[in-house]
Amino acid sequence: ARDLRQPPVVVEAAAQGMADGQQMMRSYFRDSLTALPEMATCARQIWETSGLTPDDVRTAVFYDHFTPFVLPQIEEFGFCGRGEARHFIADGNIELGGRLPIPQAGGEGSGMSVEDQKRAAGEAAAELIEAGMTVGLGTGTTAAWFVRALAARSLKVRGVATSKATAALARGLGIEVIALDAAPVIDLTIDGADEIGPGLALIKGAGAALLREKLVWQASRRCVVIADASKRVARLGAFPLPIEVVAFGHATTAARIHQALRECGIDAAPVLREAARAPVVTDSGNLIYDAPCGAIEAPQTLATALKGLTGVIDHGLFLGLADRALIATDAGVTALDA
Repeated sequence: ARDLRQPPVVVEAAAQGMADGQQMMRSYFRDSLTALPEMATCARQIWETSGLTPDDVRTAVFYDHFTPFVLPQIEEFGFCGRGEARHFIADGNIELGGRLPIPQAGGEGSGMSVEDQKRAAGEAAAELIEAGMTVGLGTGTTAAWFVRALAARSLKVRGVATSKATAALARGLGIEVIALDAAPVIDLTIDGADEIGPGLALIKGAGAALLREKLVWQASRRCVVIADASKRVARLGAFPLPIEVVAFGHATTAARIHQALRECGIDAAPVLREAARAPVVTDSGNLIYDAPCGAIEAPQTLATALKGLTGVIDHGLFLGLADRALIATDAGVTALDA
């Protein structure tokens, strides 16, 4: 796990319960449908082992073996009182942005996968492109779906890639790729994001291409960000903030970053991004530090502070740059304007 790009997920507790007769799944053929005692046992063990409470949980996944049984599971885990699940759901608590967002795709595979949503967003963005345009081509898994969909339309366009990987993908699909300096202006840039906050403030940089991405974005007439539903957040910061730095003296620069974060009210030590136990090197030959901010209350203040540090080239806060967001959900693609 320590070789992965993002911090590992820690399993704090696990428990298993059995229904009557050692059934793995409780069926409807029972005396009462209003409770799941085996889930109550699991919940008690999980809370006791982890030291957490329902108030500490920000999202949940319930195996949807029988749809109505999601309701008593919500109650047994203490997210609401007995008999209150229907009101808990009706009030929007399990929707994106609610108290306890719950993915709508259950154990039987209903709903769109995250990859399906990424593809839908990319395909919707490709419909915005017209023949003769110079197009900024983003980096990342969602942007890759856009590039594929754009190539499938067989339009005569020129692309300015935000990374070597995107350039290779676009050329392989028959899209003409030109250098940023060869483009007097970029008509429209389409790119993904790691978080989309209020006012279309963004965190980007998971693909280690934030510097080139920001250069292309700032050279564009319009920018559209595309994402799956999970990327939309009420406040930036849960995703670690990428910060691109000069390789020379990078540990000293990291200390400056740490101090700047503290002065902005964020007690988070930046972590050097590694892969295969070696530092990740960007296409521009720089390094990436990720700052696990948790919450960024004043993005512009932090952006200004980081940009002013010697050794910092740029950061993953994209503020005031996105004109529109196309966010894919199970219900379709939603457009949000800045």
